[in-house]
Amino acid sequence: MYQDQIILDGVPLRGARYLEQMATCLARLHDVGTAHDKANNRQFFCDQYVGLLLLYFFNQTVRTLRGMRKLTDLASVQRRLGCRRVSLSSLSEAGSVFDAEPVREIFRELSAQMPAAHLLKQHEALRTLTAVDGSLLPALPRMMWALGLNEHHHAAKLGSSHHKRKIHEPVRLVEIQTDSSRLVLLTDQLEMPADLIALAYRYRWSIELFFRWFKCILGCRHLLGESLNALSIQV
Repeated sequence: MYQDQIILDGVPLRGARYLEQMATCLARLHDVGTAHDKANNRQFFCDQYVGLLLLYFFNQTVRTLRGMRKLTDLASVQRRLGCRRVSLSSLSEAGSVFDAEPVREIFRELSAQMPAAHLLKQHEALRTLTAVDGSLLPALPRMMWALGLNEHHHAAKLGSSHHKRKIHEPVRLVEIQTDSSRLVLLTDQLEMPADLIALAYRYRWSIELFFRWFKCILGCRHLLGESLNALSIQV
């Protein structure tokens, strides 16, 4: 093990082997965003940024942009990514400089290689729903693009003194009778059958497990940017 593969708290750097496996895919991202570089002096490229994101996911000690910047101090990281020491400002602007669509295209190609999932008809009917993690809500005032996913769909937290924006869209009250109790749910899904609303509620713990996997297993513990483009690259 190279001495410079040890990060600040003595934990070995993880995930480096995935950079080698992803080398061909990452190479396709190298020129993304360079068209706007009129001076032709860019030293930090999209493939290097996505490579740093992969290392961020696999290393629990790298929690912020500053942690990602410190990764570029390591000679082994510089060698694998082909970059120099990156400034914090370069990392901060990466979410707006590099277009997320080429990254999405690679993700779609890799996803197509996975075994097809066979969903039940009821599951297909729930595809239109959007699961929102509660930890996202405090950031919403700074992320105006996320307040309205479309003109009929808003993310809101009812009853909070910190979110005073009125909800003008109608909501629907659905009562669910179980063997032992009666549940009362509010939803903005006005046309979806009540049994599907009940099924979606039944999946609430599966959704919580997904967000736990997203944060703890995948390692996406913090939002590294708040623009739609930056989040699309990260996740």
